[in-house]
Amino acid sequence: MMTSTPFRLLANALAAALFLASCFSLSAQDTTRKEPVIYSFIVNRVPPNFPAPLLGFVNIASGNQKNAQIGFSNQNLLSLTGVQTGFVNTIGGRLNGTQIGFTNVVKDSVKGLQMGFVNIAGRQVNGAQIGFVNTTKDSVNGLQTGFVNSTGSKLNGAQIGFVNTTKDTTKGAQVGFVNTAEKKISGAQIGFVNLAAKGISGTQIGFVNVADSITEGAPIGFISIVRKGGYQAFEVSASSLYPFNVAYKIGTERLYTSVLLSYNPDYRSQVAYGASLGSVFKLSRTFAFIPEAAIQSSIEKRQQMFVTLAPLFSIKMFSGVSLVIGPTTSWVHKGTQLSPDLYEASPAFYNYNYDKRNGLSVGAQAGLRFAIKK
Repeated sequence: MMTSTPFRLLANALAAALFLASCFSLSAQDTTRKEPVIYSFIVNRVPPNFPAPLLGFVNIASGNQKNAQIGFSNQNLLSLTGVQTGFVNTIGGRLNGTQIGFTNVVKDSVKGLQMGFVNIAGRQVNGAQIGFVNTTKDSVNGLQTGFVNSTGSKLNGAQIGFVNTTKDTTKGAQVGFVNTAEKKISGAQIGFVNLAAKGISGTQIGFVNVADSITEGAPIGFISIVRKGGYQAFEVSASSLYPFNVAYKIGTERLYTSVLLSYNPDYRSQVAYGASLGSVFKLSRTFAFIPEAAIQSSIEKRQQMFVTLAPLFSIKMFSGVSLVIGPTTSWVHKGTQLSPDLYEASPAFYNYNYDKRNGLSVGAQAGLRFAIKK
């Protein structure tokens, strides 16, 4: 009799556990839809408005829920108010809360947070998507941050990632390597390549900026193309340092960039290349003030560098052609000892060597500027 006591106790415990589980299952059953409850902590399947969290490997809720689902795979057939955390999380309706996992999918709108490797919202997002790939078929009011961010409609907020795309209007910022707004953007694009297909009211900062038009701001970059109201010009000029210069200028009148190529047959290093920034301030229909700042480097084994500030003035001669003239101040830096006559400008007003490698030259520049596009 005593040897059978442990087995008898174990049998009683199992019977009690089964009884409690059956009671819990019956009490949690939806009396309206008569759906059974499966709650095994491995696979859990419950009816709508189940009163307890789902904790298991696979969690399936057949209707609206206001609770938490924690497992490897979480599936809510309708809307969820609460939290889903697992490897794969799917919601057939709306999310009012948080999804955290590798793949997060909401067929309707999101009010809250999606955080994972892939985040997908079938309608709008009011909140944030944080992951490697974030996509919303409708608008985003908030933040998308990841490697690839895509909004199917409007963006009111920010996209931060490697590739950012907005199909409709944008109010806010796109920050990444490639930023694309298919309709008008009010705010900023900051990246290597920025595209505002229908124009921008704000600023573009990048290596390549392309916009249909730009208002209340300026593109800042090496190449800035503005289709409406843009500025392009070709210039030939002579300066105190280099008597032969050609430049191509592109951007807007507020701010444009230039690529430069210069030649001086009297220098040991005859050719120099560089870039500049400039603006056009119209004083009248004929006159304009054009400040420019340029940096150039000679083409040789031991490069020499020139930094020039030029407050220039332009006089419109006839349609599309202007005379550009003004003083220049150049700082000259040489990799080796600066020869007194190596980079001194012969028509300069003033030349001075600070030390063996640095010198100052004050001179002038004059040329013709041919407007390509205004």
